[in-house]
Amino acid sequence: MKRTRKFLTLVAVTVTAAASWQCGGGSSGPSGDQATIDLPSVQTGIDVVSSVVPICQVGGAGSGLAAPAAAASSAWLAQLLELRRDGQLRATLSVQGLGSTQPPDEFGDCGGRITYAGYSHTSGVTSGTLVYENYCSINDDSGDRSTANGRITFVNTGTPSASGPITSKIEADSPDGITLVTRTAAGAQLGSQHVRFTDYLYRAGVPGGTPTASNPERLTMAEARITNLETGKVYRQTGYSMTAFETAGGGDQLTVSGRGYRSSGDWFQVATTTPLSSDADGDILGGAFTFTGAANSTATVTMVPGSALQATMRVNGAPVTGVPACR
Repeated sequence: MKRTRKFLTLVAVTVTAAASWQCGGGSSGPSGDQATIDLPSVQTGIDVVSSVVPICQVGGAGSGLAAPAAAASSAWLAQLLELRRDGQLRATLSVQGLGSTQPPDEFGDCGGRITYAGYSHTSGVTSGTLVYENYCSINDDSGDRSTANGRITFVNTGTPSASGPITSKIEADSPDGITLVTRTAAGAQLGSQHVRFTDYLYRAGVPGGTPTASNPERLTMAEARITNLETGKVYRQTGYSMTAFETAGGGDQLTVSGRGYRSSGDWFQVATTTPLSSDADGDILGGAFTFTGAANSTATVTMVPGSALQATMRVNGAPVTGVPACR
């Protein structure tokens, strides 16, 4: 299924962004209460939200939307959670399954590598561990560099065919997690985080073919836990679910749902109220997420059509202002 890297980041990035909002005067430990979503709490965390999904206002003041410092880190995190990556990782999780011969290492844009450990293949089923060893990637837009270390275990189940296994499902876990450090091209550190996830399951909509509206690809994940290594705060998402398919025009359409948690432990529901869609070039056509908290309080993030990854936001119906103008 053809996708641009830009569109691949949308789902996991947006869900992760919501989990970064801070409750005003939040508790020091998990409370397990349903979060109240209001303008002060969202405004407090707007810089964090904008670091993963840049928030802007249509017709607002300002000359344009500056690239957020943590954008490279967040985009890379989204790719990691979706297990979609160019080179060897992408091959591991592609429609065309892995064969009996272990693929070669993939070397990073700026050093390090992704290698395999415990690689095993029998009758179309491949298992192993992807090991990130100082694997360094460069953000095409900002030039920032992200370096990853850690492991992902996987089982790629496929049906043997004359041209090799055809993937029907992929299971993966990263219980020990991946550590990601993002720096500018000049070497200044922008952020450091650790992500681990459990019970990742991907099912192909049309094994060996293109997912359709009637047979979309499906992705679920029991839990993702993201730790900001600079602040020590931990954010979680549970019950993550995504469906996606390719449109007649060669673009993508997808929906997601799940439960997000603030660092205090308070939770909120996340769902697409308008499916996210892109064209064949990966440019955004539209889409909206709604985050629902206590007493039906809501925040809605609406993607702005165009080539830039950006969105407007409303909290309980009121627009979020004091943010850059949309490009």
